[in-house]
Amino acid sequence: MKVLMFISLMVAMLGMLVSALGERYVSLRGLGTAVIDEIGGSDTYDEYSVTLKPYTPYIIVLTGLGRGDLDLYLIDRLTGAIVKRSTSLGDGEVITLETGFATDYVVKVKVSSGYSYKVDPGYVLAILPKPVTISQRG
Repeated sequence: MKVLMFISLMVAMLGMLVSALGERYVSLRGLGTAVIDEIGGSDTYDEYSVTLKPYTPYIIVLTGLGRGDLDLYLIDRLTGAIVKRSTSLGDGEVITLETGFATDYVVKVKVSSGYSYKVDPGYVLAILPKPVTISQRG
């Protein structure tokens, strides 16, 4: 659990730095990919299409940079079924996964409470190791 807290803290610090530089997708030096985005107000969720490597362990870390509660979902892109979810109180969420044959997913970040778009800076979403592809949906 301490390792996950450390990763979440590092992701948040990276997000603040990169946000100041105006980047959206950031390579974590071959370790993974981070996405920095805003959310809140009428924008209640963001979705990303991701393709992961088969038979590989992954960790997906969501760190909110605002005040409120964000939830994290991993959805099978073909069936629409929720594969995993992290809905703890607060805006720090973690999903661990070992992929099998299926590798096409949707990662969904959803506002559960709080996050007024005009005030809160958004979130950092990190996927480790680096996904094969990632793109925002919609």
